[in-house]
Amino acid sequence: MDPPGTRLRISNTLSADEIMFQEETDGSAILGLIGAYIGNEENDHYSTSENAAPVETDTVEDDNNVSVAASSVLDMMYSVIIFSKDRPWQLSELLRSMELEKIHQYQLNISIKIILFASNTDFQKGYERVKEMNQNYDIDWLYEERNGGDNTFSNLLENAVQYSSSSATKEEEEKSLTMFLTDDCILLKPIYEIIRTARSVLYEHKDCENIITFVTRLHIGISYCQTKGVPSPIPRSHLQYAQSEGDIDSFYYPLKYGQQDFAYPFDLSGGIYRRDVLSSIFEDMRKFHSSDGVGFQKDNGYNHPNKLEINGNKALSRLNYLGKEAISFPSEPLLRILAINRVQDVFEAPIATSDQDSLDAVSLLPYIYENKHLDLKRYQRLSYNTSHIGDTFVSCKDENLSVKRNANSSFAVSVLIPVHVGPRKAAGLAMKSILEQTLEDGSDSILPLQVVIVDDRCEDGSISEMISTAKSTSKETRIRDFRSTDKQNTRKRSGRVCIDIVKSPSPGIAQALNFGLKHCEADLVARMDADDVMNRGHIRAQVEHLLENNNTAVIGSSCAIFAETNAKTFKSIVLPFDLSSKRYNLLRLSCQPTDPCFVAWCMIFSCVITHASVVFRKQMILQVGGYNEKEGASCSEDYDLWLRLLSKSEDITCIKSLPRIGIFHRKHPKASKVVRQNKESDHASFRYLQHIFDLPLDDVKEKSLFVLRNPKESDPLLLNDAAEFLGDIESQFLTKYKEQLTENEVKLIQLDTGNRIAELATLSIDSAKGKPGRAWEMWCNRCPEANIERLALLMKYGSSEML
Repeated sequence: MDPPGTRLRISNTLSADEIMFQEETDGSAILGLIGAYIGNEENDHYSTSENAAPVETDTVEDDNNVSVAASSVLDMMYSVIIFSKDRPWQLSELLRSMELEKIHQYQLNISIKIILFASNTDFQKGYERVKEMNQNYDIDWLYEERNGGDNTFSNLLENAVQYSSSSATKEEEEKSLTMFLTDDCILLKPIYEIIRTARSVLYEHKDCENIITFVTRLHIGISYCQTKGVPSPIPRSHLQYAQSEGDIDSFYYPLKYGQQDFAYPFDLSGGIYRRDVLSSIFEDMRKFHSSDGVGFQKDNGYNHPNKLEINGNKALSRLNYLGKEAISFPSEPLLRILAINRVQDVFEAPIATSDQDSLDAVSLLPYIYENKHLDLKRYQRLSYNTSHIGDTFVSCKDENLSVKRNANSSFAVSVLIPVHVGPRKAAGLAMKSILEQTLEDGSDSILPLQVVIVDDRCEDGSISEMISTAKSTSKETRIRDFRSTDKQNTRKRSGRVCIDIVKSPSPGIAQALNFGLKHCEADLVARMDADDVMNRGHIRAQVEHLLENNNTAVIGSSCAIFAETNAKTFKSIVLPFDLSSKRYNLLRLSCQPTDPCFVAWCMIFSCVITHASVVFRKQMILQVGGYNEKEGASCSEDYDLWLRLLSKSEDITCIKSLPRIGIFHRKHPKASKVVRQNKESDHASFRYLQHIFDLPLDDVKEKSLFVLRNPKESDPLLLNDAAEFLGDIESQFLTKYKEQLTENEVKLIQLDTGNRIAELATLSIDSAKGKPGRAWEMWCNRCPEANIERLALLMKYGSSEML
């Protein structure tokens, strides 16, 4: 595990817009209805947030090894309660994914209690086998009895949630955490890392009293509620971001703004709760279900796992937690729910995908004796837009992916960095973050790496600083400066990292990138800017996804956008690998969409691929001509490239983003460049749209597209025409790519289109003078359920004709 370094706990409100009705609003919050899935388009400028609150920060000491990192959970009590019925093999795989040996090795204060039920002797023998396999670990095995006796599910559960310990102090008991798991879960990180992250946000964050749970199965890539078969929009406008002392950060948001999966706070599949919250839930369930008012005892509300989950959510509602409290979740995927259980059959709940026709508890039972295991590393490499999946990857042992290197190169990845202006210290930190990237867990040696630095008229010493940082960071680094005529300086030396410095023959970012590509020896190329910072594990996550998905040409990630400014309206963060603990201002988070066809749809309206976050296949980029060096793309070279790739490849699934913060992206105040960048982006988008329609579009359509891309800055008289054109774009896109679109993505696009039309309708009513326009009528027809939002606007603008 990489040492976390010194970090700060922070929070920040995103600036992306989303449709939400707030109790305190006068109707103006209805503006900006888009953004349930995408953030704002990136510009080379930033604006302050007037409503941002002051930040409270605390430093955390460095963790230098696993034992020290794990010891940070020793000062509290933690309980993990697992529910299992007739699934011994699945339970064994869950326990395996938890990496219990680390709990045992470092004597962590984490108790594990398993409530299980076996309906026949075969399953009972299977559970005994699981118990034997885990006999070295401190686990309480609680067997449920269905035919009377004291060992009912309710009694076992009440026993499991008790925090009493002969060695525990009252303070330790009061500050305990409980995590619930079901046997169809697998963890993507060790249990102690997950619990440490939950502790940070539930007990140590300044808003911890308002955060009631850490839901492990959620992440920023969840866009679909699989059990209900409907989109599950992330509450992007209300997200806050919290750094932790470990490698996993968190998001949190007011629970009242959640929908579908994000409005389900009491969850047995990975939910983690503070003692006070859990005690309140159980007390309410007992009170509500204990008596019918005549003296006859009813069940206590939790005599079955399904009842426990359903009634637990009802209890939170009765306790008014849903109106004032917040829910948190990890910044990257930590848990998968394998839909190979009876719930899918009994409740007819859909599953995401399935690579096998029949997988049930009976057919899987022999695996426990045949030494067959889930390929846990493959689940870590794959990306899903839902927490419930149907893919079951079984292998006799975990196998690491190997990077297929170019026959003429020893490098797995080339990192391409054009450098014009650093600044110098920022460039040094950027280089350090690159050299800290690893390929395998527990590996101290960095990925076989080539770093290509393109000197684009750099005169501020940034390149010298990068070279100096590289020499001091890694002893296995060789430097080849091709700007020098000294043959001694350019000869090869031993080492797993090679830094090549080349000088661009002509000025310009596109020219520098194309020239640098010629010197990239690896098939996979990672883009990087000299003033950005890679997050831990960034390249590894991108590369592994490309190795699993041959049709993917470009893989990006979400990013945190920061700047060096003293404005008090911003929240502060520290950057990975920056040992100085200097504070920077977090401007916003760019949580990019991850569904590939939905990415292609969103690219019509803005660039949702952060250029400094991507790893791409070199040959696929060269096949579309590389970066555009023409004058009309000098400020939007990356957006232009992605749109040309989508147009020429005909496979709109070729560009994706991973659901994790991969890059800390620095912004500079370059207002003079913004107008030119926006104009170039508008024209690139229009060329992409002409490809989608397979015919030239007239000037009227071009103006309508510009309105759709910048609705708040457009002429109100054009908003209605833009709404109608948006309907045409949706119809054409769904028709042209119907063979590639999944059912999930179709629903995402339809929801996004409805939100965009709603924004146009909202912006147009001020000039409507009491008469509803076409955009308003389209909104009413598409979204009949949005009457509350329309009522808020009616109250503001005073026109009954608007309904």
